[in-house]
Amino acid sequence: MRPPHHLDASFITADSSPMDSTHAAVTEKPAPHCSQLPPASPGFLNDARFVKIAAVVLICLGAIFRLRQYLACTSFWGDEAFVVMNVRLHSPVQLLGKLNWDQAAPPLFLWTLKAISTVFGQGEYAMRSVSLTCSLLGLFVFAILSRRLLPGPAAVFSLCLFCLSRRLVEYAAEVKQYGGDATVAALLLLVALGRANLPAPRRLMHAAIFAAIAVWFSHPVSIVFGGVSAVLTISCLRMGRRATLIALASNALFTASFVALYLVSIRWQHTDYLFKYWRSAFPDWHNPLHVPGWIGHKLFEFLQTPYRWAGWVFVILILFATVRAIRRREVERWAACAATIALAIIAACARQYPFNGERLTLFLMPPLFLLVGAGAAEVWNILPREWRIAWWALPAAIFGTGFVQGIGRVVHPMYASNIRPAVRYVQDHRQPGEALLLTGERIGDMIQRPFDDRHQEALCYWPDPPAPLYTDMASLDEVRERRFWVLMTFDPGERKKSAAGTDPKALQSFLRDFRAIATEKDRFLDERGGAAYLFER
Repeated sequence: MRPPHHLDASFITADSSPMDSTHAAVTEKPAPHCSQLPPASPGFLNDARFVKIAAVVLICLGAIFRLRQYLACTSFWGDEAFVVMNVRLHSPVQLLGKLNWDQAAPPLFLWTLKAISTVFGQGEYAMRSVSLTCSLLGLFVFAILSRRLLPGPAAVFSLCLFCLSRRLVEYAAEVKQYGGDATVAALLLLVALGRANLPAPRRLMHAAIFAAIAVWFSHPVSIVFGGVSAVLTISCLRMGRRATLIALASNALFTASFVALYLVSIRWQHTDYLFKYWRSAFPDWHNPLHVPGWIGHKLFEFLQTPYRWAGWVFVILILFATVRAIRRREVERWAACAATIALAIIAACARQYPFNGERLTLFLMPPLFLLVGAGAAEVWNILPREWRIAWWALPAAIFGTGFVQGIGRVVHPMYASNIRPAVRYVQDHRQPGEALLLTGERIGDMIQRPFDDRHQEALCYWPDPPAPLYTDMASLDEVRERRFWVLMTFDPGERKKSAAGTDPKALQSFLRDFRAIATEKDRFLDERGGAAYLFER
């Protein structure tokens, strides 16, 4: 009859190190005589059944939080709207090249959206289904990955980080590729590191084949593969000539695919606007002495991305992961995760890819969470048996933070803006001859003019509004019509900072300009981020 605290090998695989030597004895050797049994670890929290149940609960919660944000059907916001309109305006061949409104996205992602829009239309549910599918798939992929690389409780901790991360939940319901980037990164790590029984040349070859295809769907795969390849290639070089040739061929295969992608797509999507917008995510080489400080600041900012309070905790756990890698001879797997993050910083230093704690670095969440989980596993091993129950305080804190945030989003889904109701109001009330102006909040100091063409969310819901339409102008003097409607978006978080009954704070400067030349005749205000005003000169 199976012992009650037997650790099921289906959760801790042969290539994973057990939490301690006691568990190793249970899984690898016949049970000794009762008098020789070591004292049991305290509580049911070490039981394999609890580990499995916890993993299922976390996956279900992660799926519920992602589905709730998706089902909220918030209206398209700025960058989402630009992606939707690029898909609408361009043919599949044109989507390979330069995109309108300074967008950058991989071809396979855009072609998938194009196919879905052709069959199901360009509504929110249809256009966001790609991101949702990728995000839900990512829950299962990361569960398998953490299970393969980490002991049971540490795998649960790592999975908790992934399932409940606020940013990963948010981008599960947006027409952007960032949630898919995290899933593809986890898949690549699974291919490269998930089967330690395979020799390094075969794993590198499999990873290269996968990455050569996946990079057309997710640009950051090039960074993840670079980190994985750097470690596995070194292993191949130590194995002799045949392994070295396989490593060279594998790297050549991926390089050929990436070069082709760069020539036909990526180089056309590099714009001055994007470099200006993300300038804080690149070091300033005009002051080289400041670069090390920039790296340290951005690295810590990145560590705080999933959970703002946990940055220093992650730093400590990563140090313990280094100890684990050396003590247990697991250098390859953890070096690959660390190398991926290091390569992302190098890419930013070369001004090729931004590095910060924003959406562009979501693809680094899988290697980060694995490193943190490895550090947690090492802490478990160091702790005396009677203190191991206290180890669960950290997973409990992470779970509590993610759960509270998730429930908050269930009750109040996130809105970046909400122009759709305002558009409907104007459609119902606009009279022939009345002009329509599209505007919104300034994006940092990027927008110097009162109006430019970067506020076109309304056109997702009203593709061809009757003229006159103003989306890009230097001054209000260009508006010749006596009556005009102004459609605006704003951050609903900024609305909460404004006094009740007043205009959104972010739009007050615009509205002062309008009221200086005209009288307000009508208004519609949606607290979730959309507004419409009718003015008459």
